[in-house]
Amino acid sequence: MKGDLLDHEYVIERDGTEVAAISKRWLTIRDTYAVRVTAGVDPLLIIGSVLALDLALARDKKKKDDDG
Repeated sequence: MKGDLLDHEYVIERDGTEVAAISKRWLTIRDTYAVRVTAGVDPLLIIGSVLALDLALARDKKKKDDDG
């Protein structure tokens, strides 16, 4: 997974080929992800990756908040 943490834009690649693109948006009270999955790629695998990314970002934010 490659991405820009400040812009919240990510790309998942397999063997150098893009298989998904993820954008995090703040359109509502809750964070929202837009996910585009390439045909033939298992969407559950991509959704799992997005959930792992969101968890990692939330843990990082909590740690920063706890540290002051």
